[in-house]
Amino acid sequence: NLEYVRHFLGLPMDDAQMRKIDNPELEVFIHVSFKNMQLGALVGTIYGPLAHILKSRKGKSQFSGVFDAIKKCSYRTSTVFLLAGAPVILYMTQTATREKNFSRAYKLRMNIFQSN
Repeated sequence: NLEYVRHFLGLPMDDAQMRKIDNPELEVFIHVSFKNMQLGALVGTIYGPLAHILKSRKGKSQFSGVFDAIKKCSYRTSTVFLLAGAPVILYMTQTATREKNFSRAYKLRMNIFQSN
């Protein structure tokens, strides 16, 4: 809905607009999916250079290509985290009560640091 997009973009909203949550399950699903992708990118940023340095052959510079390894690995791990987490997130949002999902979506909207 329009209120979700406004909040996601960081536009100012009053409390009445914050309370208008048409589909709380979808908002929670999108939020947790974004957080899964961010966690996957973080894991890839840490794992990528370590794996590249450990795999590099002796005699070659171990640090050449580290940035490419970070980019490639963080992209892959964020995709894996998104695809692996989506069924779990979907199950959790579908089995929770509508009031619980509404409460969580409202709390996410009110917490400015959880917007995106």
